[in-house]
Amino acid sequence: MKDFKGILVGKLTTKNDDKGQLVIKVESIKRSWNGSKAEDPKQAIGKSLMLQLPEKTRLRENFRGLKVGDAIEVGTFQIEAGLRIVELLRKAE
Repeated sequence: MKDFKGILVGKLTTKNDDKGQLVIKVESIKRSWNGSKAEDPKQAIGKSLMLQLPEKTRLRENFRGLKVGDAIEVGTFQIEAGLRIVELLRKAE
């Protein structure tokens, strides 16, 4: 997922409210945004990825209402060693 920018859909498997971290098992790549340079983002399907929420944002409020097992969509981009959530933290349809 190096240099990935886009929307992931997956099941929430782990969450840490205090640190703003969650792990999702990726079920699909809903969209790759312009500027995404990931060579093959579909390789993430079936894998578990740790995602980080930015501090002091409304995303954290939405995050607290999610439960392990929920299907969610998240807009992400890659930072240093991981993926940062930038939008669309919500339950998937």
